[in-house]
This record gives sequence, C-alpha cells and structure tokens, in this order.
Amino acid sequence: MADYLPGRIRKARLELGLTQADLAGKLRLSEQTVANWEAGRVDSIRIANLRALSDLTGKPIRWFRP
Repeated sequence: MADYLPGRIRKARLELGLTQADLAGKLRLSEQTVANWEAGRVDSIRIANLRALSDLTGKPIRWFRP
C-alpha cells in the first residue's frame, strides 16, 4: 500500500465530517478496520471496500489506489 493512501482515506472522511466510527458504520465495517487503514497497518484494501469508499466519498477509486 502506498504511503499516501492512509492520508487520502482520512482526508476524504474528514471532508464528509465523519468520525472513523461513522465511516465504518456506513461501510459496514468495524471501526478498527478504518483505524487500521488510516494508520497504514494493512497491505491492501479489498476492491469492494474501495468501491464503497469511492461511492460514499464521491472520489474515484484511482484517487485512493497507488
């Protein structure tokens, strides 16, 4: 995972005024999953989750992917 991905996820979340818990709820994931994404503790994010993140934030998938 590229170093910028955690920052992009956080930026998109904050632009929507969401907490990590809010984002997790909207994506039907655990808050810990979102926290791990933003901390850079994961090697990759499933494409289905990237699609859901893209749909929710209005950002294209390529904005999140390296």
